[in-house]
Amino acid sequence: EAGYQTVQSAIDAATLDGGGIVYIQPGTYTENITMTQGIDLVGLVGKTANTPGTVEAGQVVPVTIVGNFTLNTTTSLSTATPTFLNISFIASSGAVFTYVGNLDLLISGILTFIGCALEAGTGASYVFSSNAFLNLILQSTVISEQTPNSASLITFVVTPFLNFYVRDSYIRINQTNAFSIPDSSVIIIYLENTFWSPRIDATISATGVHFSALSSTFSFTGASPGDPLIDFGDNVGSISLTNCMAQNSSGAYGNSTNLSPASFFLYNSCTWNNGLVIGGTGRGDYSFCKIFGYASPAITMSSSQNVSFSNCVLESTNNPAISGTGTGTLSLSDITFIGNSAVAGTLTLAGLPTTMGSVSKIGALTANGLI
Repeated sequence: EAGYQTVQSAIDAATLDGGGIVYIQPGTYTENITMTQGIDLVGLVGKTANTPGTVEAGQVVPVTIVGNFTLNTTTSLSTATPTFLNISFIASSGAVFTYVGNLDLLISGILTFIGCALEAGTGASYVFSSNAFLNLILQSTVISEQTPNSASLITFVVTPFLNFYVRDSYIRINQTNAFSIPDSSVIIIYLENTFWSPRIDATISATGVHFSALSSTFSFTGASPGDPLIDFGDNVGSISLTNCMAQNSSGAYGNSTNLSPASFFLYNSCTWNNGLVIGGTGRGDYSFCKIFGYASPAITMSSSQNVSFSNCVLESTNNPAISGTGTGTLSLSDITFIGNSAVAGTLTLAGLPTTMGSVSKIGALTANGLI
């Protein structure tokens, strides 16, 4: 009984009126959408009546748009700042959400998704596709793919500046390289209370890749052991994780084969649930962290750079608990070993590691490691 039977017709009418909010009644809308600046989309949460042969009375029906969505600011006269609330977007092919238009508006514009879901079908290529700069805010939003590795997260056509803020959300994209980043890029990503699985490959000449997270969980089920959360290549970048957990992966954070000396990595009060591999030229400072290696080494140090651990707990029954042949210096200070306290004699050590716990012993630092 609404005045418009398609989402597109309502958007077109609002555009002719100078913009506004389009409220969408519960249901599934199968259509490709093109929207310009000045429109916000809000999905109304409704409940069904007791219709025989369908769903039970009182069941919540969301707003779902099945098709490809494009925001076009080519002719827009104001900064693009659309908000999307309580809507599920599903695309079976192409990109779920495409952002094209005036570069000046893209630089200053912000796309905000609150309480939304974006799902890439088996034939989809990317969740977000932009011809240039992109500012994204996700809050209480889910991003997923119907088939693992069917789509990546973000691609850019030309040099971007990406400012990506994610809070209270679930991002499950398992492509090996979930971001397509052109040369001379600046990428800033901040996560808070979020589940995150995408890898970021910045092996091209990005200007800087900066990744920080608070109280978030990481899982890299699509990556091979040793694959990093971020591969910096020879670029300048940073990682700062606080009170975070890594699950089901031995992937290193900041691993690379040619890491810029100007890059830095800080990990505070974090937990690794399946050991930690530090390879290539990966490095970092780990404070108040707990690393579970179980029957495998808690730490595999294979980097040529210096790495330090202080006030950390390492739990492993493997001998040694810290393995590897990395040529960088491994600094250990106030370390609690649980299960085994041996350190591979192939490593160069610094600091004064100590062991505690009911199943470990106090060891002595020698030229061949701990005994």
